[in-house]
Amino acid sequence: MFAVNKNYRKTPLITSIRGLRPGDSQAFATAIQAGEYTIENGGLNVDMSNQIDKKYADTMRKIFIPELSSIGFSMNVNVYPLNIPEVRKAISCATDRKTLISVAEPGSFLGDTKNSPLLPSLQETYTHEGFMDTLPDYGYDQAKAEELLTGIGWKKENGKWVDDKGESPVISIATINSWPSFMMTAEAMSSMLTDFGFNIDFKPMEFGVWDSWTKSDDKMISCTFLAASESYAHPWECYSSLFTNLRAGWPKVDPGKDRIITAPTTGKEYNVTNMLSELFNSSDEETKNVTEQFMTLANDLSAYIPVIEKTAPMRIYDPKLSMADAKLNEVQKNYYYFGNINTILAKLIQDDQLYFVK
Repeated sequence: MFAVNKNYRKTPLITSIRGLRPGDSQAFATAIQAGEYTIENGGLNVDMSNQIDKKYADTMRKIFIPELSSIGFSMNVNVYPLNIPEVRKAISCATDRKTLISVAEPGSFLGDTKNSPLLPSLQETYTHEGFMDTLPDYGYDQAKAEELLTGIGWKKENGKWVDDKGESPVISIATINSWPSFMMTAEAMSSMLTDFGFNIDFKPMEFGVWDSWTKSDDKMISCTFLAASESYAHPWECYSSLFTNLRAGWPKVDPGKDRIITAPTTGKEYNVTNMLSELFNSSDEETKNVTEQFMTLANDLSAYIPVIEKTAPMRIYDPKLSMADAKLNEVQKNYYYFGNINTILAKLIQDDQLYFVK
């Protein structure tokens, strides 16, 4: 139970909130079916989402929230063969992201196929006109993937890619086994890459195991949330997450030292630590300039493959709950409705926009 802070500047109309731990997708769906939620925006697979829509068709309101979160696949650049940029780019080109979107949760939209990986909904705001056309695209293109691998001495033998030593290195893909968008997309991606000829070890895991594994030095490819902007809708949040998150798989940096990364194609050095500081303190044109530097670097590294930009369906079950005006069954463009559900509820409560009608 969450109660009002007695030191808060006002007494809001909502004075207590009961939060439910979703546990796993089965427990979450069971709680919805039992009518335990007043409002939620959790992930459901396509079939379960349709069942919920039918069960509560007469009373439920649904709006789609630009969550500004990103689900994709992070690669550990410290392990072989993912330390080779061409291998990472080939994996990206061998992955049909549009198909992955089709098996993900409702409200999932295609992430940036140029691996920049700024969310597509923010690109127009934070880049100059025509900039995106300057970045190579690493979307689905099997011929390009083959060209990248043969260019570094790999070849296909009996349907399997082997490296310049004649070996077929194992590449593991770890995911959470109970989150629909994680499990469904990772399983499909593993099948695609196996069919393409990579030696893939698919590792579905319980959340706690996945959490530890994706922060370890042994990880390879991990399905994860990364490079999002759900709190501030600003590129600083995206690149701070991308270059400082333990799950991203960058080389370790000694305490107090700057993170400096060299672009594999151009050989240009980028002081990521300084760039993050510049981006945090920048405005207007300067923001666009630093953002484009980050996008150019990330594109060349291709160490994170964004698959989903999440637009979460928010389901309101209790007809007595009043909220700020919204357009039902549409993606919202509204001050109150973007980002994570905690931020949304906080803004609504603060402005007396959330209350129960007697």
